[in-house]
Amino acid sequence: MIAPAEPLQHLRILVVEDDPDVRRVVCNLLEHRGAHVVACACAEDALSVAATGVFDVVLSDVMMEGMGGRGLFDWLETRRPDLSARFVFMTAEPHAVRELAMRAKRPLLEKPFSTRSLFEACREAAGA
Repeated sequence: MIAPAEPLQHLRILVVEDDPDVRRVVCNLLEHRGAHVVACACAEDALSVAATGVFDVVLSDVMMEGMGGRGLFDWLETRRPDLSARFVFMTAEPHAVRELAMRAKRPLLEKPFSTRSLFEACREAAGA
């Protein structure tokens, strides 16, 4: 259990998840811990938000229609390296992204993940 002294208050988190149920639950959990959350349903929507937004963490599903989380990460690496350095990969198929996450030295959340794992990955990505 995470102690009340370890909230996510003041963290600005961009959540990119195409499954509306997963997106809602993740956002609710993060907001309940005090994070400020912006949610996007696809990587393409996240591009415009990330282009000018200020975030401590980018939490993104990998397997999505369109460019997906891998494409979003690649875009951030070239245009917003400050955000690619705070990226967390989420996936139900870890074998598809494990090598990338390891090479990028970024956290990988394997679905289904625990609340504790979610909070720890966000804190790790934010450097908190």
